[in-house]
Amino acid sequence: MQIKVIDIKEYIGRIADLWVTCFPEDDVEYVYYYIKHRLIDNGAYCFACMDSETLVSMINVIPQQTHCNNLSMIIPSGFIVGVCTHPDYRKKGYSRELMNYVCDFFCENKKVSVLQLATQIPEFYSGLGFNTYFRYSYSDYFKKYDKNKIRVITHQDFSSEIADDLLACYNKNAKDGFFVKTKNDIIKMVHLYEEIRIAVTEEGSFDSFVFCDKDYDNVTTHQMVKYLTEEVELKANIENY
Repeated sequence: MQIKVIDIKEYIGRIADLWVTCFPEDDVEYVYYYIKHRLIDNGAYCFACMDSETLVSMINVIPQQTHCNNLSMIIPSGFIVGVCTHPDYRKKGYSRELMNYVCDFFCENKKVSVLQLATQIPEFYSGLGFNTYFRYSYSDYFKKYDKNKIRVITHQDFSSEIADDLLACYNKNAKDGFFVKTKNDIIKMVHLYEEIRIAVTEEGSFDSFVFCDKDYDNVTTHQMVKYLTEEVELKANIENY
């Protein structure tokens, strides 16, 4: 068994196959779109555990810039996605070994100071040195708003003007631990989720919003972090995700 960084473009078919096998709720078209526009376009790393030419386990890390220390510092960070192991190779410790390799890799080359992820199984990652810095569920978040003031937007409703309003809202709400975003980032995110839920003020402006999938309404998601090379304080709020 060999652990290495692989070229996502070269291995895109095998990455997509493993992704769909491990996350059958994601259809193939969505997975290819995500790999091309979320991973490849953002210069992501794919760390792979290979059995000869078979991809059996992987962790993808997307480089990003994150604000921390009360917005006084911007640090290079990595957001972890697509952590999975083929069912035939599970319970052998490959994901744990791979995650340790990822941390050692970035500690050595110093391209990333902080690793972050979102998960519904925090107990696995806490054993690898990650700590929860924020918890949320979409349904709990919107309980504080009048239902009549929640606007739901899907891909079909989306427009350039709405993207401008979402970006302005994001920048207004950004707090410690947010990712720097552009209008193009907002547009890309729209196509990765089923809908956008927006809390609207009396005047009609966007107060806050989240990208969400309806299937995850009642699931508690943990935002987790592992510090690698910097002494920083990272916080987060749901308006940033």
